[in-house]
Amino acid sequence: MPPSVAVSLTRKKTLAEHEPEITALAEKARQGWILVCGFLSPGEKELGRRLRAEPNTRWIKTMAQGLPPRFDPPLEDSRFLAAHRQLLLSALPIGAPFDWNTCHTMNAHAAAMCRRARGEE
Repeated sequence: MPPSVAVSLTRKKTLAEHEPEITALAEKARQGWILVCGFLSPGEKELGRRLRAEPNTRWIKTMAQGLPPRFDPPLEDSRFLAAHRQLLLSALPIGAPFDWNTCHTMNAHAAAMCRRARGEE
């Protein structure tokens, strides 16, 4: 399995402040790393935009609310799912409140998943 890295780009920093980290993460994705993230903050959304622009990057998008029984992703997401470039995972059960704590729980879940994938847990 390729190396995986959990992404957590806080809203406390501007996009300009996150630029070096976004650039480094995008480069890791180009090298085959799998990025795991909720893609919720402005920095994470910018990283997602860059990943979509690359022809071969892959990533895992965690979703806070869980996947409803009949999940129907937007056409753009469907294209990346079909091309095996994106994997959607539920980070929390359906009905979990979506707030600041949920975002941090999702980040912790992503970090634990990456550690397990690398054999560190």
